[in-house]
Amino acid sequence: MTDCKPYLIVVGVFIILDIVSGLLKAFYSGEFSSEKMRKGIYHKATYVLIIALAITCELSEAYIELGFSIPLVKPTTAYIIFCEFMSIIENIGAINPSLKEYTDRFMHNE
Repeated sequence: MTDCKPYLIVVGVFIILDIVSGLLKAFYSGEFSSEKMRKGIYHKATYVLIIALAITCELSEAYIELGFSIPLVKPTTAYIIFCEFMSIIENIGAINPSLKEYTDRFMHNE
């Protein structure tokens, strides 16, 4: 079993940064919506469920012979961190138009 505490901390930080950057973007553009925020929170909650599933699968391997042993926590958290990172970059481009050229280039790999 992977020591998942550091992974959970890093994912948590990225999720918080995405929420903060999303709120800044919404207030900056005048498009704050409690409905969008609620949907965003549900979206983040699914990340927590996915991580819990990965941890449970890894823990199960120690007690039950599943027939396979696949590290799931590291790739799961890496995927979530990547998704949050891209969302933060997108939000930064929307908040600060002088950076939009760079964030668009980064997002589209130009």
